[in-house]
Amino acid sequence: MFENRTILVTGASRGIGAEIASQLVAQGAHVIGTARSGFSAPGVTPVVCDFALPGAARTLADRIAADHPACSGLIANAAMMVHTDLTRGAHDDEIALEVMVNLTAPIQLATALLPVLSR
Repeated sequence: MFENRTILVTGASRGIGAEIASQLVAQGAHVIGTARSGFSAPGVTPVVCDFALPGAARTLADRIAADHPACSGLIANAAMMVHTDLTRGAHDDEIALEVMVNLTAPIQLATALLPVLSR
């Protein structure tokens, strides 16, 4: 089904992202997988990307466009959760980090990749 397709999976080093990447590889896809630090998975081209850093999503999109112009799919799986006791008050920096990784970065990545994905 995914034979000869290139798919970008964010958060591919563990959990749901790792399983998605594994299943795509099993179905013939070339998978580019991101994680905050280096990792290895059969059939996955690893790319280090920390979505907590400003500009990371756009930098990744530029790299994918340059190195993998045939990329035709995006699974925006990378996410994080700050474990904060909200009854004691939330810290603005923790809220901002969670919003950056879970909302802002995926929107920026998808938007920046649209020209590549729509080819």
